[in-house]
Amino acid sequence: MTTVAMVAGMLPVALGWGGDSDFRSPMAIAVIGGLVTSTLLTLVIVPAVFTVFDDLERWLAPKAGRLLAEPIGTTAGRLPASRLPAGPIALGPSSAAILPDHSLTPDQ
Repeated sequence: MTTVAMVAGMLPVALGWGGDSDFRSPMAIAVIGGLVTSTLLTLVIVPAVFTVFDDLERWLAPKAGRLLAEPIGTTAGRLPASRLPAGPIALGPSSAAILPDHSLTPDQ
C-alpha cells in the first residue's frame, strides 16, 4: 500500500508534469524503479527462494538420515552382548576419589 502511494506520488514527476522536470525526472524514475524492485524482491523472490530451499531440505533430510544412521545389526564401536563382562565391574583405587562418600549421611 505504501509502495503504491509512493509510486502514484512520483509518477507526475517522472512523466515531467510541472516545472523543472529535466532535473527531477531521473530521480523520480530511479525511486519508482527501486520501489518496484524491492516490492518484487519482498513479495515474490524471497518466498520463492525459501520454498525451494525448504523443498530441498525435505528431499535431502531422509537421504542424509539414512547415510548417517547406524546400519541394522552392527555394533558401531559397542561391545556385543556376548562380550560384556558378567557381574559387577570392579573399580580401581583411583576411582575412590570421584565416588561420593555415603558413610556420613544425616539419615543414619
